[in-house]
Amino acid sequence: MIVKSKEKNIVVGEVVDQIERNPKLKAKVVNALKAGGTEAFKEAVNHPLANILISTIEGWQYVK
Repeated sequence: MIVKSKEKNIVVGEVVDQIERNPKLKAKVVNALKAGGTEAFKEAVNHPLANILISTIEGWQYVK
């Protein structure tokens, strides 16, 4: 199944919204990315849209 860019953005947007609504989960996700690195996080998520999601999460590290 080929997923179009617009559909990918919708899926990633929904995931981001869910994480942002839960501050504890957001902190855990950011800390997991910091501790394990990008490649380990991609393996844990194991989804084709992980690269887009990771870019968003990496941006959270710099927002206070």
